[in-house]
Amino acid sequence: MRQAIRLLKGSAIQIYRDQMLLVLCFAPFLMGIALKFFLPLADRLLIKYIQFSIQPYYLMADALILTMGAMTIGMMVGLLMLDERDDGICAYFSVTPVGGVAYLVSRLALPLIYSLTTTLIVISFTALGGLAYGWMFAPAVISAFAGISMAMLLVSIASNKVEGLAVSKLLGILIFGIPLAWFANSYLKVFGYLLPTYWVADMLIQAKAGQIIKYVADFLLGMLCVSIWLGGLYRLFVRKIA
Repeated sequence: MRQAIRLLKGSAIQIYRDQMLLVLCFAPFLMGIALKFFLPLADRLLIKYIQFSIQPYYLMADALILTMGAMTIGMMVGLLMLDERDDGICAYFSVTPVGGVAYLVSRLALPLIYSLTTTLIVISFTALGGLAYGWMFAPAVISAFAGISMAMLLVSIASNKVEGLAVSKLLGILIFGIPLAWFANSYLKVFGYLLPTYWVADMLIQAKAGQIIKYVADFLLGMLCVSIWLGGLYRLFVRKIA
């Protein structure tokens, strides 16, 4: 753990020196605040000019806050690891089992905790859908693991940081699980079942409807979904950073 903390300190210095990574680090707060103030303003303007309200979709904004923050942190971790792989740092720490474990802890476990913590903090003051705060914890857990899977996927696919930036844009398709939960018919929802973000959104829908059993079932299925993602990526990920 001490090695992991030392690695984390080194990463903090690297993030501080890279303005893009620094912005990504605080992006969950910026996105949450932007949605918190922009959506009510947009709703008032829409009601005034076209008599249409987006309030029924505020819960979708909450799902977006829960997922986008974690995905952004996952992208930051993935880009950081690509930088370190280019510099040979990954290979250096993978020489010994202890060093390799410490590296994985500092790059996956600690960012997972940071992602979960920041997501819960942001949603505590930006939620618009009217759900009690207690309903947010379980979806945030799925989102945090989904963010780590995004980091692993980014490192597994991209060869360098430039490719990583391009790939990260394509990975935005993972967010489509949110509108699929709201608008898709039963056939299209099958595609949503493959995306962790779908289960995050559907959990909020079930919570809003008071369907506790379905909420719990969604959580279990969401954890199964993200576990499959993590399990499928692990070997490729480890091989890429070695």
